[in-house]
Amino acid sequence: MRVTFCISNLVAGGAERQLHYAVAGLEAHGATVDVAFVEGLESMVPTAARGQWFRLGPLDNRDPRLLLRLRRFVRQRRPDLVQSWSVQQDVVAGLLHAYGDLAWVLREPNSSGMYGGGWRVALRDRLARRADGIVANSNAGLAHWRARGHRGPQALIRNAVPARTIAAAPRADLAALGLRRGLPTVAFVGRFEPEKNVVATARAIARAAAMAGGQGVLVGGGSELRAVEAAVAGAPVAIAGFRDDVWSLLGATDVVVLASFTEGEPNVLLEAAAAGCAIVAADIAPLREMLAEDQTVFVDPASEDDIVRGISRALADGGRRSPRVQVAQAMVVDREPAAIGLRYLEFYEKVLRSGR
Repeated sequence: MRVTFCISNLVAGGAERQLHYAVAGLEAHGATVDVAFVEGLESMVPTAARGQWFRLGPLDNRDPRLLLRLRRFVRQRRPDLVQSWSVQQDVVAGLLHAYGDLAWVLREPNSSGMYGGGWRVALRDRLARRADGIVANSNAGLAHWRARGHRGPQALIRNAVPARTIAAAPRADLAALGLRRGLPTVAFVGRFEPEKNVVATARAIARAAAMAGGQGVLVGGGSELRAVEAAVAGAPVAIAGFRDDVWSLLGATDVVVLASFTEGEPNVLLEAAAAGCAIVAADIAPLREMLAEDQTVFVDPASEDDIVRGISRALADGGRRSPRVQVAQAMVVDREPAAIGLRYLEFYEKVLRSGR
């Protein structure tokens, strides 16, 4: 089978990482995957890739030439189907599908709360109702499209995580970040954006770490960087920026906190489980679907005090030694890319059998 993936950006992020895992997983089962992207560097293309990785840009995501370039690439490569991996490419692939040029699968990584209004979201909704298939990493994502009238094949395919590789990653030296070795360490990993509730999370980490005689590390960046810096000023909390050694940092961390207001199935919690970290997670429906009470400490994301209590409880329970850690690790053992690639392949075959 030949598949074309299309995505706006190859720069490291959740969807981008899952795309790479899906390529590796599908190719492990003999499929050929071509990737069309708008922004990215040659260094982001896997050296052992079987398919062709083609840059559609440099163009703005709203440039109509993207439609023509993707159409030309698809006609050249002649895939069995195209899967889109970002909102902008959902629209581009959906328009090609409307003209009858391809079989189209949309990947939904979020729940309804992630989307606002605007013409692009409205157009995506209208086009996706006629997609040949929709795959989501959460039941909330599938419900989003059932509520919008999609009646074609749908599948729940959880995010991949290379658990064995993460568990084997060498532990980072926290002293390189200005932190102390051997202290209880609490981490946030993600975008510094309002939906991630990062400012309240940063304050909570600073407070809980101080109460426990520990420290914190915040990995990422974004529009709320200045507010995060102010929130942890004077506290034993390092702001590490974007890094390519996150797995090693997780290996040196006791507790990972994600107190977002809305999520799909976040990679960071899967990676934290694989790395053996205790998890503190927002008590919201998508994370309740993903995690159980014996795998995490749930907190109210609207209450900074409750986030502090959750972190303190995770530390008091032993951090990495907590029984919840072993239960969470068991969740990711069957999430290796090859296993998830097989799920994608089975769904693609179902979509193609169902006709258009």
